Amino acid sequence: MVKISTLQPVWLFCSQFFGVVNQEVIFHMMVFLALMVFGCCAAGYYVAAMKAGMNAKRWAVGGLLLGPALFPLFNMKRYLLWREIAGYRGPVFAA
Repeated sequence: MVKISTLQPVWLFCSQFFGVVNQEVIFHMMVFLALMVFGCCAAGYYVAAMKAGMNAKRWAVGGLLLGPALFPLFNMKRYLLWREIAGYRGPVFAA
């Protein structure tokens, strides 16, 4: 009976295309990729919050912790802030 680990499909893919056969190396590659994604999300949230006049450091830290999962919350907060400044009764014209 062969025990199938969680990383086996990734291991097979990487061993065929990159010649990597060590599962520890693949795990480190996945962690590195996750850190890169979360870091890029933090930078993107920082810039977008700065453009929207929000607290940029808070959103950057949130991006580091939650990554792409923070996007719906960020968009709603940005929209509510904009509606608070522009008013709730007027029509919305997107530029």
